[in-house]
Amino acid sequence: MRDFRSKLLEYYGLSEEEYNELLKPISLENLPNSFNCKDMESCVNFIKQKINNGTKVLIYGDYDCDGIISTAIIYLTLKAESFIPGYYIPFRETDGYGLTKNNVDKFFDLGYRLLILVDNGITLVDEINYAREKGMDVVIIDHHIKGNMLPNANYILHPIYSNFVDVNMSAGALSFFFSKSFLGYFDRYLLVLGAISIISDLMEMKKYNKNLVKLGIQILNEDKFFNIIHLINLKNSEPINEDDISMDFVPKINAIGRLIDDNKLFNVVKYLINKDDKEFIVKTAQWIEDINSYRKDLLLSIGDRFKNVNSSKSSLVVIEDNLKEGLTGLLASKLMNEYNKPTVVFAKQKNNPYIYKGSVRSKPGFDIDAALKELSPILETFGGHKNAGGLSIKEQNFDKFCTIFEELSNKYPFIDDEKYIKINLNDINLENYKLIRTLSPFGQGFKKPQFKLENYNTDFFNYSKNCLHIITKLNPTSSMVYFNYNHDILSSKFVDLLGTFELNIFKGFYSVQFTINNFIKK
Repeated sequence: MRDFRSKLLEYYGLSEEEYNELLKPISLENLPNSFNCKDMESCVNFIKQKINNGTKVLIYGDYDCDGIISTAIIYLTLKAESFIPGYYIPFRETDGYGLTKNNVDKFFDLGYRLLILVDNGITLVDEINYAREKGMDVVIIDHHIKGNMLPNANYILHPIYSNFVDVNMSAGALSFFFSKSFLGYFDRYLLVLGAISIISDLMEMKKYNKNLVKLGIQILNEDKFFNIIHLINLKNSEPINEDDISMDFVPKINAIGRLIDDNKLFNVVKYLINKDDKEFIVKTAQWIEDINSYRKDLLLSIGDRFKNVNSSKSSLVVIEDNLKEGLTGLLASKLMNEYNKPTVVFAKQKNNPYIYKGSVRSKPGFDIDAALKELSPILETFGGHKNAGGLSIKEQNFDKFCTIFEELSNKYPFIDDEKYIKINLNDINLENYKLIRTLSPFGQGFKKPQFKLENYNTDFFNYSKNCLHIITKLNPTSSMVYFNYNHDILSSKFVDLLGTFELNIFKGFYSVQFTINNFIKK
């Protein structure tokens, strides 16, 4: 029988040489040279000249974690040169995504003459032309897919279109490379922010993305930046990994942009900027935690209202009257996972009830980007990628949308492309967990390995005191857990268990647990 290590390398298609490369220490030498980005040096010099001339500069970001991080990175970069720029995060429901002509007018009247757009701008041809016609200069630092033509900005920095890299990276990561060029050195805190943005925006965990995240996590564990650590609820003193960032830090930052529609929104940028102000950090972190808790409770209560939807169709399209636009994507993800079908959640607009804005989510097999393009004749706006997107439609087109979306869902069903490594009970041990972690960080395109334990006898399950969870101890340092287990698992005597290896630390004692996330009845 092949050993665990051989099966793990085969799962990822890694040769011994490639695996050994992954084991080497990461340094800045593993990252691309920022000046290889087309127009980077000219853009840096242009902004420095504007600053020296006393030009008033505004950083215009976005309301998600990547946009907020990008805004903070560029702000701290310019501040390091003893210059204080302005910054603005648009309100999701009133401003919408990206620069608007109304906001161009507002900031022009406030005296701003250079706009630095981060995590937006690459598709805003009309808006940027409008700003240029008013006499404003524009720099774009973005990573989204362009439209039919590029905007008439003074400079555009983009991971792909600027011939910088061949796998897209987040706007925050690109902003970090800009900061390195602008400052002439790399700032450890800004590197960590750039790494977090790669995780938050689900960029492919390959090449320089993987290297930047690995280096960022290493630095975060060494420097323990107070504001970041404070939002990660570590139960012990274990090292921070990508799961802590994606499951604890990122959702809390995103919650602010989803739910806050007043000037308190800007506090989340201040939280990243004022990293050494502990009094401010503690106070603001509690506010962020409270907003995130409210977000989770609200989503749970709304999700409960859709428990008896029509399950006979191949798609799911719902409308929620009083749902904040920022929650449509989360609810769509929740319902998609529960019903395992392409899902759209629309929210009616308060200022225009005849326009529905929504989010769509899917899994492999149903390409959202392709579907939205096919639906484009009846859409007002749309955008996205294979598994997630946003859109808006007129009320009068809703029924037609549902019909076509259902046809597309029948035509392109989900494909279960998940691979599993077959294991036995003896494979669930700390040594193998440590071996798995040598391949980290995991993420989009390089997911955590999934395992299958075949023909397990359900009579051997043990349960928590409240009987909500399966918790079965295998030996002193390993166990199996299935949180909030599906009771259907007990309808078969033998099942295949599907799950991942996780580390459990309790009072300084380390153990590994096989965390069950699904099962197959025999």
